[in-house]
Amino acid sequence: MFIPLFVFVSMTGFIVANSIAGAMSDFPEQAGAVSALVGAIQYGSGIAGSGLVGAFADGTPWPMGWVIGLMGIGSVLCAGLVTSTSPRNGEQKAACPQNA
Repeated sequence: MFIPLFVFVSMTGFIVANSIAGAMSDFPEQAGAVSALVGAIQYGSGIAGSGLVGAFADGTPWPMGWVIGLMGIGSVLCAGLVTSTSPRNGEQKAACPQNA
């Protein structure tokens, strides 16, 4: 359990920095608000994760492992949802109505 957890957690340094830069690149005129929103989401998910670990604590590291795994799966699902529905750089998909 140690090696997969180490690899997963060590990748967050790359992922977090690039995700924040990507989030702010879509809205450069609102970079401060985007940065604040990303920070609030990070704190909120940390609060939720620590609450879950505390709720399921049984004296072993398994609750933390499960919460980290579930948060990782949730991240993948959210990334799939965001990348499949959001237009980039002002482009609109064919299904979106044109603004008149």
